[in-house]
Amino acid sequence: MFVPPYIVIRLAALLLSITVFWTMREGSTAKRGIISKGVSLLTTFFVVFIGAKLVTTFPMVLEYPVAVLSYPSGTLEFYIGVGAMVIHAFRLAVTKDEFHEMAVLLSGAFFFYYIISIITMDDRPLAEIVVWFLIYIGTFLWKKYWSAVLEAGMLAAGLLSLDGAVLDWMGIPVDAGFYVIAAAGIFIIDRRVYRWRRM
Repeated sequence: MFVPPYIVIRLAALLLSITVFWTMREGSTAKRGIISKGVSLLTTFFVVFIGAKLVTTFPMVLEYPVAVLSYPSGTLEFYIGVGAMVIHAFRLAVTKDEFHEMAVLLSGAFFFYYIISIITMDDRPLAEIVVWFLIYIGTFLWKKYWSAVLEAGMLAAGLLSLDGAVLDWMGIPVDAGFYVIAAAGIFIIDRRVYRWRRM
């Protein structure tokens, strides 16, 4: 069975991000917990994303199953998968510190994805790699300001997307407005939800 190269790149980027995270962070029990919850959230995203893709492209799935599932498209399905992942994060009672560590893991995976795609596929995602590098380094080094770094990164990506091609998410196309909504969501999670929980 043919395995599309971008799926391999995504998996390699995630494994590389986990390896760096495991090497740089202390406390094996805490790291296992973060990675366990992170894998649970990603599994939720991929199951819902693929399930939504099967439903929305049902006639084509019967004729071209591998092409439909592997092709890096599906903006609507991506949004559905992200929504399911956010709901699952609240059901898991992910803490603010855990959100920070997962932001490090995911931003690292995004950064490494674009690095590997440049090396192996001769892609030129220059705007994406700069944005995700800054987010990755910022969230990794400045724990106190990680949410502000992530919000600024999302807003910067949204602004860059207004004046040219919209920056994608690991090859999956999104709308420019998604970045603004993501920044607003991070702001709400950081400034409101956890404040209510502490009261």
